Amino acid sequence: METAGGRTGDVDYDESDFEDVSAAAAPGAAPGGDFGGDFGGDFGGDEPMPALGTVEITFGGSDDGSGDDSDGIRGSKRRRRAVVTERARAVRCGHHMAHMMCHVVAARLMNGLCCSEEVRALAMSLVPAAIADRLAQHREPGGRAPRREWASADLRSLLASYGALQVTHRPRDDAATAAPIRDELVAFLASREATRAWHRPMLLTAMLRAFAFDARLCAGLTPPPPRLTVRESEAIERSLQDGASNHGDPVAQTPVPRYWVEAYDVSSGKWLPVNADSGAIEADVCAATSAYVLAFDADGTMRDITRRYAPDYVNKTLRLRLESASDERTQTWWPRWIAQWERPGGSERDAREEAELEERALAAAMPRRIADFAANPFYVLQRNLAQNEVLHPPGPIVGAVRGESVYLREHVRRVRSRMAWARAGRVVHADAQPAKRIRSRAATADDAPAETDLFGEWQTDIYRAPPVVDGRVPRNNYGRVDLFVPSMLPAGAAHVAAPGARRVCRELGIDAADAVVGFEFRRGTSTPVVHGVVIPSDARDLVLDALRDVEHAAAASRRASQEARALDRWRRLLRSLRVRAEVDATFASRSARPAGITFKPGAKADADADADDYDAHDTGAGFLV
Repeated sequence: METAGGRTGDVDYDESDFEDVSAAAAPGAAPGGDFGGDFGGDFGGDEPMPALGTVEITFGGSDDGSGDDSDGIRGSKRRRRAVVTERARAVRCGHHMAHMMCHVVAARLMNGLCCSEEVRALAMSLVPAAIADRLAQHREPGGRAPRREWASADLRSLLASYGALQVTHRPRDDAATAAPIRDELVAFLASREATRAWHRPMLLTAMLRAFAFDARLCAGLTPPPPRLTVRESEAIERSLQDGASNHGDPVAQTPVPRYWVEAYDVSSGKWLPVNADSGAIEADVCAATSAYVLAFDADGTMRDITRRYAPDYVNKTLRLRLESASDERTQTWWPRWIAQWERPGGSERDAREEAELEERALAAAMPRRIADFAANPFYVLQRNLAQNEVLHPPGPIVGAVRGESVYLREHVRRVRSRMAWARAGRVVHADAQPAKRIRSRAATADDAPAETDLFGEWQTDIYRAPPVVDGRVPRNNYGRVDLFVPSMLPAGAAHVAAPGARRVCRELGIDAADAVVGFEFRRGTSTPVVHGVVIPSDARDLVLDALRDVEHAAAASRRASQEARALDRWRRLLRSLRVRAEVDATFASRSARPAGITFKPGAKADADADADDYDAHDTGAGFLV
């Protein structure tokens, strides 16, 4: 499992393209394109330095890339291709995350205000008394929820009364000082003049919750897409170089978030989207271009319901979300971040809703274009498989696009070489046939491209190392123990990763072998990484006790060394002070004062003062008067 050198890892599947540049036209080149051996060396030998003549080098060239000059030296026609930089992509992803965090926090604050008693009481006061009394009579005992037989009719009656409210829209003065969301909402409920886009959705949410209906405040958000064009990347780079104050992303223009309400219909068991402006139930209330659609429940939890409103969630909406980013950690940022506000465990209603969302996304997931299969999470074509991927089992075929068979992506499996599976703690079956063969960079003796056999996990078993026998730890051909994963630890053995364990085992006479936990690849050579030792398990406690004694002794030695250094420094300080006192007593008369020690000018100071007086005397520009 371990190699002494050379390339020992997985086959490198990311083939790099190299351009062959001929050196035949280079000045001083030898025939055949190779530079002479004396080129760039010392010309101090017998051979004179060759005369290269006059070489004219022209920088730049015409816009068409011709680059021809009178001497026949042709410039490069290849122009540098503009690409999206990693820094610009990181800036855009950061802007995407910041946009989502700010709007999610604001929406959670709005949702919490819709549950406050003050806001619900103000919203209830806007409902006509007759409808309010009827809704109160149709509640279950205790007033916690409406009766099932009246729930749908009462819900539509309440929505109709909400639609009949007279609410005016007054443009907000941007120059005015922004007030807290709670104060603006209370002012709106008192005056019925909406100045914000979320005023009416919050009113409807509070009104439904005041009468014990399950209502959600929904928000449709579209942050800057993580995918960049070359022009956007160049604009971000220029902004970063100029030190702009807009986070280096001057081209990200995002639409205003949209808000509406979802009300739960008990009879149908579904969430109904409600237009907050008219109170009507509308399936297309959300803008189809929203990248994220979030629903906020009364208990403060949040749910991603984008799949319900996106007409083509897989092929279009996913391209606007972080799931389409190239970095794996960035791809999983949104699920990890939203998990802190999701309902733990869920309920039967949540399970039904999740199944409905999955079915809706799967029904619209079959792409109509071949290019859309590359990033599709449900379907895949044979051409979209990577070099280390195969279909297992190879079927079933669920469709066809332009004569190409369509398979389920859940059947895509990763395959690895024997060495890669060995480092994962698995061993390939002896009679296993390769699931795939690929060409590797290594070449055989006849310069033919070598092929690497790849195997799937279903063709491997967990590696079981030989057990410890008579206190002897089994080793590989290099006298070590491969311990890439914990399951590779031999039976009856223990891994001690503390520093100094090998020396302690040698002093105690306990058999110990170095544990190789991985490899480091530097300059094309693999070096094993050793971390700790593997010893018999019955000697583990003895070795740990000895290590603790060694650590205590080392700590005592360090403490004694520190004390000795401190005493030596004090001794040197006191000796310096004594010598200074003796010198001062001999050569400088000092007198102690309450404010400290002062020096009295001595003979040298008087001589310096006389010299200063002589220099200050006017000698008439050097002539004696």
